[in-house]
Amino acid sequence: LSSLAARDMRCPGPARRRAPASPLGLFCLWCVGLGLRRPAPLFLLAGGGRGGLSKTTTLDPSRGTAYSAGTRVLTQCGRGVAQTAPIVPPHLAALPNLLSLLRVLAIVPFVALFYFPRPWAPNACGAIFGLASFTDWLDGYLARRWRVSSPFGAFLDPVADKLIVGAALVLLPTCAAAGRCHIALLAVPAVVLTLREILISALREWMATQGKRDSVQVGWVGKCKTACVMVSIVLLLVTCRAPHRSAVFDAGLALLHLSAGLAVWSGAIYLAAAWPALATGWSQSASPPPAA
Repeated sequence: LSSLAARDMRCPGPARRRAPASPLGLFCLWCVGLGLRRPAPLFLLAGGGRGGLSKTTTLDPSRGTAYSAGTRVLTQCGRGVAQTAPIVPPHLAALPNLLSLLRVLAIVPFVALFYFPRPWAPNACGAIFGLASFTDWLDGYLARRWRVSSPFGAFLDPVADKLIVGAALVLLPTCAAAGRCHIALLAVPAVVLTLREILISALREWMATQGKRDSVQVGWVGKCKTACVMVSIVLLLVTCRAPHRSAVFDAGLALLHLSAGLAVWSGAIYLAAAWPALATGWSQSASPPPAA
């Protein structure tokens, strides 16, 4: 145990919480250090607290960590001390997917308020979209922190984002004042963003059929594009029906055009990453089929 603790102290990385000092906890951690051949179930450790394991946990000796469904595992070096956060209550495990579903359902009042003939309607419309944008971050954060990611959530989250953003991009040019250049200034970046989303979504699906979906994962340019789109749409929603053009509207318009440029940039990055697979697929489709 002393050598194990010394090796863990030498590990670079962030500071770790002190492990539970109960005899049962030390024995189980010693078993992890020995590298047992099969996982062994653990029960609630004496001492508990923030440094202990909560509820029933499993030790994985091949990775030297302790884990359980819905818990966050702290990284470590080698076979050091394994620590976990409290387990997620079962009734909260579906909350990230529920937040994604609420974004889809919010499209109906969002569209209705966009054309509602009341002075407060634009602000309400912008508030709905702003809350939807916040839940886009929140559901991903909760899913990662609680370790409740699922294939259904991975499907629903980007679909919900594209649906509500697409609805806003379609609606905004229809509210521009007649006789002004707002329609073109809003419609051109909206077309660029929409076509880019269709292209990259189709590219990801095709790369998944080739077993290379990881090569077109979301990068930092794509994340910056999404943030700019969300902020610009909120600013435009609250000002696009104003009788006079304001600085807030100009800021939202500038961000919308910036997001269109980032969309083209990130799309080029994804296409470059997928180019070898695309070239291989093109050559295979152009070659004649083998003779029977």
